[in-house]
Amino acid sequence: MPMLHYFRRTALSPAQTDELIKSLKNLDIAIKSVDSEYCFNVQVESKEKQLLSEDQETSLTFLLRETFEPENFSSKSFIEGKDGQLIEVGPRMTFTTAWSSNAVQIFKSCGLDLIPRVERSRRYLFVSSGKPLDQKDLKICASLLHDRMTEMVYLKPLKTFDLNYKPEDWTFIPLLEEGPQALRK
Repeated sequence: MPMLHYFRRTALSPAQTDELIKSLKNLDIAIKSVDSEYCFNVQVESKEKQLLSEDQETSLTFLLRETFEPENFSSKSFIEGKDGQLIEVGPRMTFTTAWSSNAVQIFKSCGLDLIPRVERSRRYLFVSSGKPLDQKDLKICASLLHDRMTEMVYLKPLKTFDLNYKPEDWTFIPLLEEGPQALRK
């Protein structure tokens, strides 16, 4: 299924940004600045060339943007293409978040039945004060930004929520009937 992306700035308040930079400097990572934005990854069930009608797109953007700051919402990234290194973190792909479930219910109430899932990720642009950050430094930055149990780093922009993962077949072990010997077979 196709996916649309919308962006809203900023994911971190100025105080959170300052705290993150301070934490990174304490770890000897030379960061000059951090910029951030939310990315709304919207899955659409449509076979049409134009995924959403103009009215549907208007409703969707109204629901996703901040009411009093429409200029901070766009279908184009606010930080992509700037100097620095981009890290995107979001929910693990293997489950749908509560935020997504609530958003989809709101969309359906507003007539947006073509959207089965939407997830919000956070994107961070790190500008170093010296040479570009190496992989080790980027991993440290990412570790400060997300909960590894429920979130993951997206190595590239999402194109689908489908993982094309087929679970292994399960087997029955008659532990009660055969005891520990059943485990050794």
